[in-house]
Amino acid sequence: MNMYEEIASHKVRLLQEAQELSTIFSEASKAVVASKLYGQQTLIGTRVRVVGGSLTCEWFRKNFVSSKDNPYGKKKVFSTYLRLGKGGRYSHTLFRREPEWARTLIESIEEQYSLLRKQWKSLTLMERELRRFEAFEHERKVFKGGQ
Repeated sequence: MNMYEEIASHKVRLLQEAQELSTIFSEASKAVVASKLYGQQTLIGTRVRVVGGSLTCEWFRKNFVSSKDNPYGKKKVFSTYLRLGKGGRYSHTLFRREPEWARTLIESIEEQYSLLRKQWKSLTLMERELRRFEAFEHERKVFKGGQ
C-alpha cells in the first residue's frame, strides 16, 4: 500500500467514526421523542459529510413552520446550520437552552468532532507535502538527466 492509499484509508476511518457519533446523537434524540418526555426534546441535529475534500461535522437547529395554506396541518422542517466558532469548534453557548442530556452529549461529541477535524486536516497537509516532495524529486531527476 503506497502512502496515498494509507492516508485515504485513515480518512475513511475518520469519516466512519464521525458518522457513528452523528448516529449516536440522532438515536438518543429519537429515543427522547419516542418516550414523549416533551420538556426533554431537542431541536438540535448533526450531520457529517465530506465537502470539497474536507470533513465537515455540522450542528443545526430544526425549525418547524406552518404552511400558509394549512396552518393547522403538518408543519415543514427547515434547518439552520450553526456557525462554527474559533479554533474549529462550536461554542457551548449555542446549546445553552437545550436539555441537560443533550448539552452533555453535544459537548462530548463536539470534543471528538474537533479532534477528528484536526486529524483530517493533518492528513490533508500530509498529502499536500507528499505531492510537493514528489515534485521536487521529479525536478531533481530532470536536472540529473540534463547533465
